[in-house]
Amino acid sequence: MKDKIGKVFAWVGLLLGWRTEDNRIRIWNTVAISFPTLATLIACGVLAYVQWGGRVDTLRVYGEGLLISLLGVVLCFVVSLEFRRWFSALALVVSTWMLLLFGLMASAAD
Repeated sequence: MKDKIGKVFAWVGLLLGWRTEDNRIRIWNTVAISFPTLATLIACGVLAYVQWGGRVDTLRVYGEGLLISLLGVVLCFVVSLEFRRWFSALALVVSTWMLLLFGLMASAAD
């Protein structure tokens, strides 16, 4: 639940400063926030699909989520250092949390 709330605040922070930011900052922040959002959507989507009785290849899903989260951590770290915006730092925290969750899920998968 924390990751979803954090992503909402990061997107709201980006949209509040949309008009005052430079195009370069807007593009990089949007891309950086998109990766942890995608990882969260994968995790929630797969969980909902499995809860409804679907079957998934767990190692493939967790591996893809792990890679997307890792890309998000690296990109959010670089963007946070470069532009120093609070919503970039929040996206870095959420992306790190998702990386930890996907790592734990992948290590426990059969």
